[in-house]
Amino acid sequence: MRTVCAIMAVGVLSSGCASLTARQDEELRQRAELDQLRADMIRLQGQVSELSQVQQRVMADVASLQADQSERGRSLDSRLATVERSVGEAAGERERLRQTIVSDVSQKVSTLIRTATPPPPPARAESGYEHVVKAGETLSAIASAYKVSVNTIMQANSLKDPNTLRVGQKLFIPEH
Repeated sequence: MRTVCAIMAVGVLSSGCASLTARQDEELRQRAELDQLRADMIRLQGQVSELSQVQQRVMADVASLQADQSERGRSLDSRLATVERSVGEAAGERERLRQTIVSDVSQKVSTLIRTATPPPPPARAESGYEHVVKAGETLSAIASAYKVSVNTIMQANSLKDPNTLRVGQKLFIPEH
């Protein structure tokens, strides 16, 4: 019986040992997982810290760019205002100059009109007659009376239209 008890004791011990080894293996596995999780957590915290620094740099760059953009906007606004003032001044100066020119030209034309004498009638190298147009006369009737062509009278008197004679108008009739 002692042998049976001894075998049983060995079985219990062996069962306890197996159970103890399995628990130890499980604990070791869990500790290894926990250590891995801690390492992963430390690595992730480092990445988060790096990302935070990158984010801060990016935010600083954005703020700097916004400030630059704002300054450029103010500078462009200032330059635009200067250009607009210059354009306004140039338009005013152009208007003053235009008025001066118009005034000067008007005065000169007025002076020319007041002082101008009518040009003398063109000198006629040829001989002929002076005819005063009477009511109802036509150029063709006048030409026929003096035995010259209508074109000859028109050329001698610089007439453009044979139908525009006026009563009292003086015509030069060249001799043929």
